[in-house]
Amino acid sequence: MKTFGAGLVFLAELGMYAGYTVLGWSLAEGVLGVVRAVALPVAVAVLWGLFLAPKAMRPMPPAPTVVVRLLLLLGGAVAASFAGFWWLAVAVAVLAMVGTLLARGAERERPGSHSPN
Repeated sequence: MKTFGAGLVFLAELGMYAGYTVLGWSLAEGVLGVVRAVALPVAVAVLWGLFLAPKAMRPMPPAPTVVVRLLLLLGGAVAASFAGFWWLAVAVAVLAMVGTLLARGAERERPGSHSPN
């Protein structure tokens, strides 16, 4: 179940980037819209890669990682909603929540698992 949950979180991550992209595009017109459409998801990707990715350069402890990951994923859902893509917002939110529950729940119920959370 952990792998399936991680797959759902990955799909939510892709949707999150799309949400931040469409928000950036909708905040301004012309060149500024393009700049924001690129800058928002790139900034989130840098944070994700530094602190949240499985092979992060500076990994955080497990509990804060889950919280920050959910905040960014759900922020992408909110961004998609603000941009008028409610279906993307719902999909990202559901994938993020279900995926996180499955991935974290599988860690806890596995015998011999020494997860601190």
